[in-house]
Amino acid sequence: MSGRKDRVNLSLIVFFVVCLGLLMLDSCVSRVKIHEYGSVSHPRVVLSPYDSLKQLYDSMVSQYNASRVVIDQEQTHAAQLDSQVKKKEHEIVAVKNKIEKIESQKIEKVETSNKELREELKKVEKVNTALKELGSVLHASHIRIYAMHTNRSGSKEKAVHKGRKMNLLRMFFDLDENYVAEEGMKTLYIIITAPDGKLIRKDQDSTGSFTAFNGTQLQYSVSKQVLLRRNEPIKDIQISCPVNSDHESGMYHVSIYNAGYRIGNDVIKLM
Repeated sequence: MSGRKDRVNLSLIVFFVVCLGLLMLDSCVSRVKIHEYGSVSHPRVVLSPYDSLKQLYDSMVSQYNASRVVIDQEQTHAAQLDSQVKKKEHEIVAVKNKIEKIESQKIEKVETSNKELREELKKVEKVNTALKELGSVLHASHIRIYAMHTNRSGSKEKAVHKGRKMNLLRMFFDLDENYVAEEGMKTLYIIITAPDGKLIRKDQDSTGSFTAFNGTQLQYSVSKQVLLRRNEPIKDIQISCPVNSDHESGMYHVSIYNAGYRIGNDVIKLM
């Protein structure tokens, strides 16, 4: 719009310069002429260059004033549009900030929820691991314990019921089928305690031990490895433990362990 206004002003300046030149020229001639073909009593009046230019000037001024009115109106309209644009820009910024705040709150809420879910998942995984560990623990059943007396060569043996005659403890038991435990070799630890609570060892000089599920170290009397197949029981596992120390009558306790857990126990009473 400013460019249009400048062009109008330039045209007016040029026009005024031309008019000034014509006015100077007109000062040398008469303002009114008698037409060469008219009579003296009825002369034809024609407009001088000055009058023509005056009419042209008045017309151009009128057009200029009309143009100024249009320009002013357009400038006013442009100012109104500019104000509306700035208002909309402020509204857009406000809406954008509100959206960003809502999105930030949503992201923060999702992150918090994800953190809580991860913590809950860890707890569930921990419980599942514990349940799987417990589920994989073997179970010994049908435990039978016998007090035996063997000769020096070991070629003959017989069951006895008196502690003073016993020099061997023999036990039989089954391992029930397990649907969770992995197949492979499993180590069984047998703890045998005398009536006085002392540990009976296969080798009195041995100090074998294993770690229980609670982290404590337990000494064992004898150990045995067996091959476990999934979903299949193992029948009549036999374990013998020589008893070389002085023994007495009373209750002899036998506990069977695997993977740190006691999987079976029984007692035998000797006279």
